[in-house]
Amino acid sequence: MLYGIGLQFTFAICLWILLDLVRARGPRLQRLAFGLMAASCGTWALGEMWVQAARSTDAILYARRLLWIGAALLPPTWLLTAGTTAAAEWALRTPWKAALAAVPMLFCYSFLWFDPGGGFTSWTTPRPIHGPLFYVFVAIGWVQIAAGTYYFLQAASRRHRAFPLRVGAIALGSVLPAVGNFLHFLPNPP
Repeated sequence: MLYGIGLQFTFAICLWILLDLVRARGPRLQRLAFGLMAASCGTWALGEMWVQAARSTDAILYARRLLWIGAALLPPTWLLTAGTTAAAEWALRTPWKAALAAVPMLFCYSFLWFDPGGGFTSWTTPRPIHGPLFYVFVAIGWVQIAAGTYYFLQAASRRHRAFPLRVGAIALGSVLPAVGNFLHFLPNPP
């Protein structure tokens, strides 16, 4: 129940960010980056809520596809958002490089659905059975999240008054999902 409330809260915050960006002022690239990040996070949360409510294997399959497209796009959008926030030269001059960061994620994502026999992934089982490209997918995502976190921390430390609470929240905001993801991979106790 608490997990479901957390998902609803996450989805509501993503909608709030997207609605706020409609009337926001500031650099267009930064607004676009935040919008893409909120959209990918909201897609992930919506997919997970749908998985929780699904009652048929078809519904579970489509819900997990939605969930993982959000998961595939979240690390590259995190990286782009962090890069624009830190005013990294690559992000401001060539933001399309963040789209290149999405290519391996989307490539691995496409193979998560490649084999209907479950050779790569069986998503209709209550606890998905992961194939070999799944772990590559996760590793690439973790690397992109770590790089984005570096840029966010860099931006926070450049501020005249870098509040330790703000820097800690940024670090915690990137570490907690990775820890949760890692715990998800641990075998279930009997």
